[in-house]
Amino acid sequence: MGISDVKTKETSDPEAETNLALEIGIKKQPGAVIDHNKVKILVFLYDVVNDKDIELTDAAVSNEWITSKHDWSDTNTEVLLVRYVRTKVRPGQKGRDSKGSADIGQRKYLGYIARVYYGDDLQAVQAEPARLLQQFPPSKQSTAADSRSKFEQAQQTFRQRDFATALKLIDEADKADPNQPATLNLRGEILMQQGQFDDAEAAFKKAAKLNPKLRDAQYNLAQIPFKRKSTQKRATASRRCINTSPAATRIWRPG
Repeated sequence: MGISDVKTKETSDPEAETNLALEIGIKKQPGAVIDHNKVKILVFLYDVVNDKDIELTDAAVSNEWITSKHDWSDTNTEVLLVRYVRTKVRPGQKGRDSKGSADIGQRKYLGYIARVYYGDDLQAVQAEPARLLQQFPPSKQSTAADSRSKFEQAQQTFRQRDFATALKLIDEADKADPNQPATLNLRGEILMQQGQFDDAEAAFKKAAKLNPKLRDAQYNLAQIPFKRKSTQKRATASRRCINTSPAATRIWRPG
């Protein structure tokens, strides 16, 4: 398999400092039979921080397939769209990334590395600028990339209120790259929605300890007592309703 083309398109967005998309074309070799379950595509986006350091971006990143099948059952190129959005910082607002952690430096989009694997074998790689390949070889990226991919999937399923699946994905993200504050915070949010307040509180405390600047964890930790109280009130009201309602003791019999 190979990368046929990468196109970068920037969109004018009044709400964002940078809003761009990469269109990455993935094509199989002529005559090859592809098991699409074995295909893994890793895309890493990088920022320049304070005009000197190069780091993985903390902007909002999402991806979707432009082509409908993306199974390489024919000779057509399958195109993956990767979006990068860095929101603007409002006047008087401290810089923060789109996921809620405090931004500790001025960041600008620099470029990408795209790698295509079939099973465990690297099939193709492309980078812009090319020097990123020397600075970030595959061995330093695969674990973090797997974790981030699972984290982003967990975020999506959490928003869809599929808490069981989101928690499973968070477990996988944590296994790939343990003790990441954002992962722990999302775990706490899932557990809080499930009413597991003690476990949620422990996750928030650990996230806040690892990264005291992670405001979402601090905020969520402060919400735990209110969530507990609200749940207890609803449970008490429900019990009163059952105990006082005549319908609660009425037994229906046929005939």
